[in-house]
Amino acid sequence: MEQLGADERIIDLGMSAALLHDIGLVKGKKVDHAIESSRLFVDFIDDITFEEKEMLRQAIQDHSNGNDIQSLVGLALLLADKLDVTYHRVEHSSIQDKTNKEFQKIRSVDIQITEDDVTLYYEVDDDFDIMALNDWKKAITIPNKVALYLEKNFIFMVNGQTIDYQIFF
Repeated sequence: MEQLGADERIIDLGMSAALLHDIGLVKGKKVDHAIESSRLFVDFIDDITFEEKEMLRQAIQDHSNGNDIQSLVGLALLLADKLDVTYHRVEHSSIQDKTNKEFQKIRSVDIQITEDDVTLYYEVDDDFDIMALNDWKKAITIPNKVALYLEKNFIFMVNGQTIDYQIFF
């Protein structure tokens, strides 16, 4: 978020949103977890202004689809959520299908935002099948959408090599 010019308070709010954005999952699969999370978090936050609470509520509510981002906190949460396909998240998943096993070969995901570019960096095992990302297109399409929103070029790199991200569209 520092790369986006956020001040310390916005960074703190972003961390709060990151911590709380999936708390609605406790209600089970029959509810929209993003909307439920945006409702539940309000009960746990006391030390923020009404405007900050609304910013967090909106960011949490919209983190799944990214169609109505209204703040830097929302933008950062959306990116963090969609880029979290690394080994540590998928290793303990109850779903161990072919795609999940392939995602376990992703070692790190990073995003760099500069004056001209939004660059997405993946570090993966040498035998990673990049086409597995077709099963999690948001990991590519959301950062591309952010680049368009910020009016910047989008660059996708895997192990230091630039990849034509259009193969995922």
